[in-house]
Amino acid sequence: MNAVTLSGLLIVLIWVTALGLKPTTGQTAFKFALKKASLDYWQHGIASGAALAPFFVGIGTFTYGFQHSTISSELAHALAPSFAHLGWLLVVLIPIIVVLVSLIGIHPLASVALIGKIIMTMHIALSPLLIALSLNIGSVVAYMLSPFAGIVMIVATLLHVNSATVSVRWNWQFCLIFLVLSLSVATLLSLIF
Repeated sequence: MNAVTLSGLLIVLIWVTALGLKPTTGQTAFKFALKKASLDYWQHGIASGAALAPFFVGIGTFTYGFQHSTISSELAHALAPSFAHLGWLLVVLIPIIVVLVSLIGIHPLASVALIGKIIMTMHIALSPLLIALSLNIGSVVAYMLSPFAGIVMIVATLLHVNSATVSVRWNWQFCLIFLVLSLSVATLLSLIF
C-alpha cells in the first residue's frame, strides 16, 4: 500500500510540474488556474473528505472485530454444509451474496472476509482460482452498489446527493453487465486452465 501511495503522489507531482513548465502562450493563465484549483481543493475538497474519516475508522474497526468474533466463526460453521453442496452454482452465488450483505449495511470488505472465511473451511471441487475470482468480482460489484462503500459516500458527498442514488440508481446497469461478463470470463478461464 505504501508503494501505491508513493507512486501515485510521484506521478501527480511529475504531471503538475510538467504542466507548469510546458511553454505555452497562456502559461500565466494556466499557472493562476492551477494555483486556484490547488487552493480550492485544499480548502474544500480535503475538508469534505475529512468529514467522512470517522466513518472509515468505524468501518475498519467493525470489520476487524467481526472477522475475529465468535459470531463469524459460528456463522461459518453453520453455513459450511449448505455451501459445500452447491457446486458450480456457488460461483454465481458468491458475488450475489457479497452484494446482498453489503446492501443491508455490512461493508463489502467485511462481507468478503466473512464469505471467504466460510469458503476456506469447506472442501469444494471447484478451482480455488475460480472461487477467488468470484469473491473478487463480488467485492467489485459490492463496492459500486453498496451505499456504505467509501468511494460511493465520497462521490455522494461531493455531488450533494444520497449515497443510494449514486450506488443503486446510477450504477446498477453497469454492475449487472460487469457481473455477467466477469463471471463468464472467469468460468471460461477456469475451464481452459
